[in-house]
Amino acid sequence: MIIEPRVRGFICTTAHPVGCATNVREQIAYVLKQGPVADCPKRVAVLGCSTGYGLASRIVATFAGGADTIGVSLEREPSEKEKRQRRLVQQPRLRDRGREDRTLAAHARG
Repeated sequence: MIIEPRVRGFICTTAHPVGCATNVREQIAYVLKQGPVADCPKRVAVLGCSTGYGLASRIVATFAGGADTIGVSLEREPSEKEKRQRRLVQQPRLRDRGREDRTLAAHARG
């Protein structure tokens, strides 16, 4: 898959799906190395979970806290002209890894 970089100001608006999946795997591996989080709630809802702090919060709650998480984000599917967008690729990777660990990691897109 060839994805040409498209930059708007200082923000890159395109990302390669393999790179995004690798990013999520690396974040999960880092969190698992840090050990468990004490007193983490068992059910966590994260609003704005696409990328950045929201995605990181879900990863920590799911993999260090052992919590079932649901992430909610407001976004749309990319059009035919648009390339894969990072936020649309990372959530399925988190969900799949949660299934492997028998943890609920659901995502709702509004």
